[in-house]
Amino acid sequence: MSHRLFPASEQRTAPGDNGWKAQIVKTTDGGKTWTSVFFDEGNFYFNQIGCTDVNHCCAVGEADSSATPGVRFYCTTNGGNSWTRVLYNSDPNMSVLGLRWIDSKNGWAAGGDMGSTGITGYFWQTTDGGNTWNAVTVPGQYAND
Repeated sequence: MSHRLFPASEQRTAPGDNGWKAQIVKTTDGGKTWTSVFFDEGNFYFNQIGCTDVNHCCAVGEADSSATPGVRFYCTTNGGNSWTRVLYNSDPNMSVLGLRWIDSKNGWAAGGDMGSTGITGYFWQTTDGGNTWNAVTVPGQYAND
């Protein structure tokens, strides 16, 4: 496959500044050149991206201390030309770390909530290619990929 999408890593720039940058970059020439297809600064960072083909991908991200804390899922169906936020949960204790596709319609994301009442694992499932996600919880456990 000559097209690749990758999440850029979290970068903190100064103490007290969350410095989070959510960025996805794309190559169409085997890595010789890269183009940014998604960028958000200061609100969250991506943990993983999963693609079913060169056009259809979803990325999962989080933040615990920003103006918009919580988890979010973004998806594209046009190779990264545009991204739609398909899930947002504003709980700052919520985390999402992994994303895997079974096929073009069915996928799973994993994470959890480490709030004051204990740990709860979350598995989000989609059966419609990432348009909607339903959560399944597992009390006392945490899923990280």
